[in-house]
Amino acid sequence: MMGNKKLLFIPILLTIVGVMLLMFNYTSLGTFSSFEDKSNKNDEELKVVSFHGNYVEIDSPETFYEESDIVIIAEPIEDFLNRNHVLTYSDDGSIEDYFTETKVKIKKVLKSPSKHEIDLENEYKIIEPAVSVYENHKDEKVKLVTDSYMELEKGTDYLIFLKENIYGEYAVFLNMLGQYSLADKTIHQDSRRESSRN
Repeated sequence: MMGNKKLLFIPILLTIVGVMLLMFNYTSLGTFSSFEDKSNKNDEELKVVSFHGNYVEIDSPETFYEESDIVIIAEPIEDFLNRNHVLTYSDDGSIEDYFTETKVKIKKVLKSPSKHEIDLENEYKIIEPAVSVYENHKDEKVKLVTDSYMELEKGTDYLIFLKENIYGEYAVFLNMLGQYSLADKTIHQDSRRESSRN
């Protein structure tokens, strides 16, 4: 009988702690960050809330390449704030997940699965899983990031490593490890299609 009371008490305690955390997050989310994001020159300044994430460890660049489903060189075609920012919420109204759908112009395919055809003539949607934007209760735009992730910037070429997620979409793999700016490099259009198919 005593064991049943303990089992009933644990969910109640967890619920109370969860509600207290939600109340704290709701009242402080807009002022949590002490800095403003000025990384994207064309976007307005944003308050930033950063979260910690857990990632698998990769022991070598070769393993990282092998674990990636798609590797491309591409450039975002929209400013960050004009992209589709997606937030999902749990039943209690707290933010459960966030990401940004980013449209890119692919300049070169370095790796892609044989079942997945990539059309170089059209825009291609990728997922940036570690960043999104929403308006808080003060009508301020707030950028949510995981581990100080920096969004892909319009007008810059990137080497991007993508991994298929559970929804069949391709997302930047392992946060900042999955994207490298090629700002100093030029990609020639006549050599766009050197894909190594698996």
